[in-house]
Amino acid sequence: MIFISGVHGVGKSYFCDMLKEATGIESYSASTLITQKKALLLC
Repeated sequence: MIFISGVHGVGKSYFCDMLKEATGIESYSASTLITQKKALLLC
């Protein structure tokens, strides 16, 4: 697991997209993971 952090607008998503293209490693934003977890708890 690799954790990428930084302030808003510095290019974290851009960097992760480039990393995914080069390596095939999936990436997930914290907000996406939180939304998915909330949906599982409501089921």
